[in-house]
Amino acid sequence: EERALTVEEMRRAATSTSLYLLAELDDRVVGAGIGGRSDLAGQGFLSPRVLPEARRRGVGTALLRELAEHVQQLGFDRAGTFVDDLGSLAFAERFGFREVDRDVEQVRTVGDEPRPVPPPGIEVVSLAERPELFEHAYHKLALEAFRDFALDRPIEISPEDWEREWQVWPEASFFALADGELVGMAGLVRDEDHPERAENSLSAVRRDWRRRGIAS
Repeated sequence: EERALTVEEMRRAATSTSLYLLAELDDRVVGAGIGGRSDLAGQGFLSPRVLPEARRRGVGTALLRELAEHVQQLGFDRAGTFVDDLGSLAFAERFGFREVDRDVEQVRTVGDEPRPVPPPGIEVVSLAERPELFEHAYHKLALEAFRDFALDRPIEISPEDWEREWQVWPEASFFALADGELVGMAGLVRDEDHPERAENSLSAVRRDWRRRGIAS
């Protein structure tokens, strides 16, 4: 089931290219849409969403057309979206979308486990302890990790996007240092819909330091 965004999350994610829509049917809100620049290079994104009981009445089509026009006005001739059920997939395919990537959610229950021991020579510190490392993490780790993602198109995250989207929980974001040099990072974001859960935001290890147990 798709996770709902909180108002705070939507405000944090909003940029100058974002368009937010609401759809009403018979004086009742039955749908919403978001469109803007995608994190994938050279394309926009759009996300029309309609409540199940209001589908097949043209609401999704109206949202999609408004969002597609916005994406075109931003200068993109290609747009991506996410779907998580067969009905939404059929709707997308009817308008010319095709599947290029697939996300799989993995959930692990954390029990009474021993605290992990870093590999020899590796020091782990939190972002709360060393906030000055955040900017270096973008240039030395994140950009390299984004290039290694197995995606249809490369990811393009600006420094402004990086600061807005990834610096949200300093006490739960960690850096790995080797003799003071930044070689890895991992972080969490809160799941507002499930307070007992947290989501991994990004784990990245510098290419020349991989396969040494740092990510684990």
